[in-house]
Amino acid sequence: AFSKLPTGVVSDLLTIENRETLRRILQHHVLPENITSTRALPIDFIALSGGKVTLSRNESIMQINNVSVTRADVFATNGVIHAINDLLL
Repeated sequence: AFSKLPTGVVSDLLTIENRETLRRILQHHVLPENITSTRALPIDFIALSGGKVTLSRNESIMQINNVSVTRADVFATNGVIHAINDLLL
C-alpha cells in the first residue's frame, strides 16, 4: 500500500520530523480486538489512532473503510492480520 503513495512520501514519513505522522497512520491500522472474516459485519471500531474504522462486506469481499481485504485471517501471536490493498488515512 505504501508503494501507491507519490514518489518521496515514504522517505519523508521516515524522517524524525514526521515520526508522529507515521505513527498515527500505522495506529489507524490497529483495532482493539481480534476480528476474523467470519464475524457478523458491518461493525464500527475506534482504531488505536482514535479514528473510526468500519468493517463491512461488499458481496463476499471484506472491507475496512471501503479498502478491500486481499488476504484475511492471518493469525499471529499478537492478533489477527488482514492484508489490505491501500492505506487507511
